[in-house]
Amino acid sequence: MTSTITNAVKLSEFLEANARETLIALFVLGPLYDGDVPSKVGRDRLVELEMVDRYNGWQTLTQYGLKIALEMNLDRDKEKRAREIRELRAK
Repeated sequence: MTSTITNAVKLSEFLEANARETLIALFVLGPLYDGDVPSKVGRDRLVELEMVDRYNGWQTLTQYGLKIALEMNLDRDKEKRAREIRELRAK
């Protein structure tokens, strides 16, 4: 498991900033339409790496992309964002 996490961290460092930002957005916000993707260049790079699938103007993480996102601990960021939204709605 440690080597897998190390590989994910190395991959995340290898990704250009626009691809990293797109990976984060797809993980946190879910499938996104073309106009909502932070970077089309970043998205295209993730498609090349088989981390993102595209269909009919929509893009979503592949199983591999999801695995990398989880190994980068993006689930913590997603939960933090969800908690902040719940707190704002409760006010």
